[in-house]
Amino acid sequence: MAPYQIPYRALVPRREECANLVVPVCVSASHVAFSSIRMEVQYQMLGHAAGLAAARSAATGKAVQDVDVTALQEDLAAAGQVLSL
Repeated sequence: MAPYQIPYRALVPRREECANLVVPVCVSASHVAFSSIRMEVQYQMLGHAAGLAAARSAATGKAVQDVDVTALQEDLAAAGQVLSL
């Protein structure tokens, strides 16, 4: 299987469904994608992204749905996370 990216929107519910919730282990994915996402390394990377998003949300007073994804990606890259190939 080739590497793939997981969008931030897979970690947060739609605002009208639930505001201000970020959950790295309940990713919105098909059953095929979920079988590879549920590996420990992927959970660690998703948890890292979720933690940084929650911290950024708390620091700015914005809901997690309003986190600046570009800034979040910059934080992740600065911490050594590979975001694309």
